[in-house]
This record gives sequence, structure tokens and C-alpha cells, in this order.
Amino acid sequence: MAQRFDIAIELDCTVREVVWSVAKGRPVSWGMFPGRPELHLRMTAPSEIAGERLQLGHGNVPPILMSEYLEGSKQFSATTLQQEVEVIACHIAPTAQKWRLRRLDPWTMRKDLLAIGTVTRKDRLLALVDFLNSCGEWSEKTQFSGRYDEIGESSAYFSPHRFWSDRDAVLSAMHSGISDWNRPLHEPMLKLQLRSEFPHLVLRDRFCLEAIFHSISIDVLRGTKYLVCPRKDCGMPFEKTDPRQTYCQQYCGHMVSQRKKRAERRSIRAARMAV
Repeated sequence: MAQRFDIAIELDCTVREVVWSVAKGRPVSWGMFPGRPELHLRMTAPSEIAGERLQLGHGNVPPILMSEYLEGSKQFSATTLQQEVEVIACHIAPTAQKWRLRRLDPWTMRKDLLAIGTVTRKDRLLALVDFLNSCGEWSEKTQFSGRYDEIGESSAYFSPHRFWSDRDAVLSAMHSGISDWNRPLHEPMLKLQLRSEFPHLVLRDRFCLEAIFHSISIDVLRGTKYLVCPRKDCGMPFEKTDPRQTYCQQYCGHMVSQRKKRAERRSIRAARMAV
């Protein structure tokens, strides 16, 4: 007869601290490296880098400009040349020649990442940067090489859509649950390390995004099932811990209730006016 075991596993997320901020630049031209388009920007903000030229790699070209390129528009219009493109800067200062480490809770990070979706579109980019600053190095694709320029500083630039894509991938993984078990994001779960102290199995992560995906993997192993919040403009997945729970948070339930009451009042007024 098969036996089932509950085995303790520790997820250790220790990442390097970096500084994230918003930078802006105007399109100048297209470049190719190698054989793939990259965007050249002339920076306008912050003031310390205004006037500098930045090469934004293929994977960080804003989707709207990439669409223009793929449609055959290799020259920017006068309107596009005046348009400011927002990018997210990742910076390491010379005072931090020795990396500082930060230990994080992947489940808390996951919750905070998904919560950005509830922020108004106007403030969403700033909310994203604040979130990244509470974390550290985000993923292998946004990591620092450890090289510094001539004054001991290093910066890298990424398009915001890269991070929104990561958030969408986290949502997709939570919605899929066990049905997505064979996807590559779950494979690192097999790479557990042994140690003498309890818990004897540990999974170590040095990037935030990978740790978030591993938190989903561990939830799947534990048999966690997520429900989707029925509030139409929320749709966040959540673990149902109370049998009476319908929404991801009390606020969503309150909003749905208020909207229902307002709709009923409008219906009553409309019926009275029709008499």
C-alpha cells in the first residue's frame, strides 16, 4: 500500500540589493545586434544622464515600437521622435562594491507583486519600482554582471513590459496549478539540497522571480488550490482558508455589494420614471 508523507522543505530566498528607478528617453534610431532590432534612445531623465545615448536591447523594446518595426516602419515619425519612452533602471552605487544581501519571503513578494494590479494605471509604474526596491535583483535576465564603469558605478535598463510579462506568468502559473506541473518553471523543485539541520531539505534562490515561481511549486506539492476572485476588475487568485470566503479580500466583497446596491437603485428609479 502506498504511503503519503509530509516532508518539511525550506525555501531560502537571499538576493542582492540593488536600486531601481524610472528613466526616460526619446527614440533616435534602430540598431541591429545581431540581426535583431534594438532601440537607441537619447535620455531625457533623470538629469544625471540627460543627453546620454542608450541602447535598449531587443527584449526590452516597447511593444508598440516593435510593432511599428515589424510592420516595416524603420524610420520614426516626427511624433514618435518627440515621444518619451519610460524604462526601468537598475543601479549599483560605488558605495556598495561589496554586495549587500537581503532575505525575503517569496509568498509575501508574490502577494505584493499581484497587488500592483489593483493600483490605478497612472501610478502603476511607480508602484512597480517601489515593489522592486523592496526586493532586489529580480531575475537571471535582469541580473548584474558585476562589472563597473570607470567611476565604479553600473546601471542596466529594462522595459516595464518585461516585468508586466513576469507578473502575467505568475498569474498564469497560479491559475493552472497542477495542470501545468510539467512546465519548466516547476523543474527546479527537483534540485533540493540536503543539510544537517532541520528542515533537512532546502531550496535556495538568489533571484526574486525564481523564488516566487518556487513558492507556487511548493503550494502545488502541498495540494493548495487557488480560487479566482469573482470581482470582475480584480480576478486575483487566492487560497481559500475560510469556507465562507468568496472573494480574495474583504474589500472586493464590499465593492461588489456596493455596486449591486447602486444597480438596484438605478433599476428602481428607471422603473418609476417609466410609469
